Amino acid sequence: MTTDEIKIPEIVDEALSNEFADNWYEAMKVEYEALLKNKTWELAELPKGQKRVRNKWIFAIKRNKDGNVERFKARLVAKGCSQVYGVNYTETFSPVVRYNTIRMIFALAAEYGLHLHQMDVSTAYLNSELVEDIYMCQPEMFVDQRFPDYCLKLKKALYGLKQSGRQWNIKLDTILKRIGFKQCESEPCVYVKHKVKQMSIIAVYVDDLLIACSDYNNMNNIKHMISQEVQVVDKGPVQHFLSMEIERDGETGAIAISQQGHIRKLLREYNMENCRPIGIPLDPGHQINCDEKTCKKADQVRYQSLIGSLMYLAVCTRPDILHSVCKLAQRNNDPHMEHLAAAKRVLRYLCTTKDKQLRYYHTDKPMECFVDSDWGGDASDRKLYTRYAVILAGGVFSYESKKQSTVALSSTEAEYMALTCVVKEAIYLKQLLNEMKIQCPEAMIINGDNLSAMNLVKNPVYHARSKHIDIKYHFIRDVYRGGEI
Repeated sequence: MTTDEIKIPEIVDEALSNEFADNWYEAMKVEYEALLKNKTWELAELPKGQKRVRNKWIFAIKRNKDGNVERFKARLVAKGCSQVYGVNYTETFSPVVRYNTIRMIFALAAEYGLHLHQMDVSTAYLNSELVEDIYMCQPEMFVDQRFPDYCLKLKKALYGLKQSGRQWNIKLDTILKRIGFKQCESEPCVYVKHKVKQMSIIAVYVDDLLIACSDYNNMNNIKHMISQEVQVVDKGPVQHFLSMEIERDGETGAIAISQQGHIRKLLREYNMENCRPIGIPLDPGHQINCDEKTCKKADQVRYQSLIGSLMYLAVCTRPDILHSVCKLAQRNNDPHMEHLAAAKRVLRYLCTTKDKQLRYYHTDKPMECFVDSDWGGDASDRKLYTRYAVILAGGVFSYESKKQSTVALSSTEAEYMALTCVVKEAIYLKQLLNEMKIQCPEAMIINGDNLSAMNLVKNPVYHARSKHIDIKYHFIRDVYRGGEI
């Protein structure tokens, strides 16, 4: 049975009145008993002056790599919207690792032959303690009949609370440092540990841990130490991480990542599984503006949902559609049928190319950056788009397509601004690699196609044509003179 055949209920009454009622109730019971076992709360009277935080049951389906049902899930979450700042929460920020960094770890694993495993922390937030006093309503279907008017004083950071993510991040940070890992300053969700001829890297995305090790025994030792601190699911060699499908060649160690399952699901959702194939994601002459008098408006929610799904694919594994999706996203607040048709064209392209993968393999070559811009590329305001890609282990791992905030007066100025963007990324990546103690060239290689822009970096030439350029772009000269690029 596939997940598409099961309607996910929105409320408890809906869950307990459909054909899968027994499955949903069992999932709720498992969740509730796990919360009790974890000592997440204690039954208490509501103190005078305090207000109850509400809660809600959230239902989901856990699917396997093939898209079939693995298990029914129910999660009890607090309604953080009913919390009051300064009363039952203050700080809320918690970081997650960047997708560019995740792909960089895949590339490093392929380049240096690192073992790559994955762990999932079970009920991660519930491992962290709460600092504030928070009282919550008893959950639906599980009200204690002896004390129906009592509430639950939370002791652990229940999902849904505004501070839960932060508290879990602090807890995990403490654990990883205790077992010998050092947090990277340039990427706070990456931890490294070095011994003689041994390198270990852990990337953290909330409760998902991506572990790369040069030594297999060390990998097992690290997983054992983490499992001593929190309950984890050891998923072994990474195969499915944050909806990315990972394949590894057992002989060469090459790694390929894609999102074929996610694309197929999206095509089914829009009934485009058998659509006509197409070779490019967006018509080269496509303009984001249209004749609003003759062009009919599209459903805004539906359009935004499609663009969001396409953007997720672009950010994870499909740099080839990033520029197209970024252009279409400009009409999120005012989409017309012309824009919806263009977005569906991107879907047609994905249907044609759903088997495309990002591949990484051993090359023994340094990291390289490539950059380009289209001067006056947006016909509506003549602002330029900057695009860059960073390659390691034979594959792209860091990339961006960004519309600049100013109009460039020449192609030289446009390329100069684009160079500044990629240099900022190159400096960050170099800092991160140095923290990982991975060999990095003294001067990063930047490839562009505008000789005048390159000359402008090396020397303050063309003064009459460049004197107006914002000072923030000139930092690239200092970087060049310092030998970093």
